[in-house]
Amino acid sequence: MESLNDVLNELGNILKPDFEITGYGCGGKHVRVKTSPYKLLDAAKYMLSIGSRIVHVTASDMGFDGIRLMHIYSLEHIDKHAHLILYAYGNGEPVKFPSVAQLTYQANWAERETMELLGIEFDGHPDPRHIFLPFEWPNPVESSSESKADVKQVTLPIGPYHPAMLEGGFFKLFVDGEDVIDVDIKVGLNHRGIMKLAESRTFWRDIFLVGRICGICSVPHQLAFVNAVERILEINVPERAEYIRVLMAELNRIHSHLLWLGVAGDLIGFKTLLMWAWKIREPIQDCIELLSGNRVHADSMSIGGVRFDATKEQLNKVEIRLLEVKRDFKKLAEDIASHSIVRRRTEGVGVMSLNNAREAGAVGPTARASGWKIDVRRDSPYSFYDEGHITWDVVVEEAGDVLSRVMVRVKEIFTSIDICLQCIDKLKSVGGPIATSELKSFPEGEALSKVEAPRGELVYYIISNGIDIPHTVRIRTPSYRNIAALKFMLRGCRLADAPIIIGSVDPCFSCTDRVMIVDSKSGKQWTLSGDEFKNLPFKGWRG
Repeated sequence: MESLNDVLNELGNILKPDFEITGYGCGGKHVRVKTSPYKLLDAAKYMLSIGSRIVHVTASDMGFDGIRLMHIYSLEHIDKHAHLILYAYGNGEPVKFPSVAQLTYQANWAERETMELLGIEFDGHPDPRHIFLPFEWPNPVESSSESKADVKQVTLPIGPYHPAMLEGGFFKLFVDGEDVIDVDIKVGLNHRGIMKLAESRTFWRDIFLVGRICGICSVPHQLAFVNAVERILEINVPERAEYIRVLMAELNRIHSHLLWLGVAGDLIGFKTLLMWAWKIREPIQDCIELLSGNRVHADSMSIGGVRFDATKEQLNKVEIRLLEVKRDFKKLAEDIASHSIVRRRTEGVGVMSLNNAREAGAVGPTARASGWKIDVRRDSPYSFYDEGHITWDVVVEEAGDVLSRVMVRVKEIFTSIDICLQCIDKLKSVGGPIATSELKSFPEGEALSKVEAPRGELVYYIISNGIDIPHTVRIRTPSYRNIAALKFMLRGCRLADAPIIIGSVDPCFSCTDRVMIVDSKSGKQWTLSGDEFKNLPFKGWRG
């Protein structure tokens, strides 16, 4: 295919007469197409055959019209910004659609999530278990007044299914001796319902709500949200505000990568790396605080611009700090690349091939470490990431192992510093307002928005029905894809390598709450806490 129009013409032939273009967005590059539920599988086969990525599968309750299922396909390999939002309506009890997960693993978790959020059934799904709810739900807990010997044994999930627990993940590793042969992953152990909350608050209040999805990367969440709202409003953002947005986003990326680097050092027993990475991160937090007043949640984004301007004095101080960080990190980066502990614990460990990265739908540094050159900042430029304003290159490594995932982030820190310095240079000469004066009431409409968060492609889809409260807010985080992709990295690894492999995707949960290990031959099971799992003895150095 040579263009988006070529794709639409061919897809129209496949789906006719159930093919209707219902709207455009993003300057005509985001195309919404309505079809029949029975044609979704045919469409998916065609889209996958031309190399399209499934960005997300999600749904919305549209009232009398029924449940709208949406398949969001990326066509960025054909044309920048190009996306197809293919949707169909379903009614009945239950609502049923064909499963695209039977064609590609990319849709597996998304369909499982949609089953739980809206009660949809996906015919042919290869693993239709719950993803957020306990696997056992809704089977009741048995009770009986009879003797204990007569009572049926059941599983009562307690563990991390408790509102007082931090975010948790559950990994069941099937092992043969020291070798991991398969893995089962359970997430959603503390589901906060933020998407539903966002549908009961105004667009303005939602800016602060979505920033609380993740304390480490609150800036990209807010940026993706306001970008979507601005597309619905069809308003432009002032030039000065766009440079400030890019500056804040890249400062956020630097602090996130440095935080992760310290955690990675801890996971491989390299405590010095933890201390140095977090020491270098402190001046970056100082910069964020200087520009926004806060060290964690900057809350600098607003619909139509930014909330805070930056004075020349502030910009000069940030510039000095960034140059100091660049100097200090250069020495640490050289040590990381050559240090024996780092190389022996990460090189050749947790390999994910390019083909597996594509099949899993990996994103961000995790995908780029497998040789996949994808980055929202290049493929669907937003703010001022386009070539006319900022100059930068996508960082790619080829080996697909943990070391590659380390080095991608190390190199991206330097790239982000350079982008920040370019923004500061521009802001010293570009004046004007920091917010638009075009704001108006919210019309009916919908928009897809993506940004490149520190962990990768972050997706927002918002539907407005003409009031100041969104009808639908759908969010797909990068960790959602990369944690699912861990299946491809953990199979065949050694048990003691599993903690750093899991950590290498920078998973967005604050602790690995439980790990169950199952001996594949004897069936014996034992459960470890996150700390116990992390401190498993490493038997022998990898040469």
